[in-house]
Amino acid sequence: MDLQAAIDAPTFHSMHFRNSFYPREARPGVMAVEGRIPESVRKALEAKGHTVEVVGDWVNGQVCAVRFDPDTGLISGAASPRGESYAAGW
Repeated sequence: MDLQAAIDAPTFHSMHFRNSFYPREARPGVMAVEGRIPESVRKALEAKGHTVEVVGDWVNGQVCAVRFDPDTGLISGAASPRGESYAAGW
């Protein structure tokens, strides 16, 4: 995938470790998956013992990425549509 396709792909995250934000909750075994992740994948996660919580389609994280190609000198960037994010370069 190119950078933008990777950032636009449906995401998930584990809630197993303590959250860095108050109240610093930990929920072992829980996965927060975007609604765009196919039901078959969600069922497979549940079959492996995870508790799957479906969240909105575009809510997990805001990501920006930059790539430098040393062969061409090309700099490319991408930003998440999940919030106010921008990728810029010069």
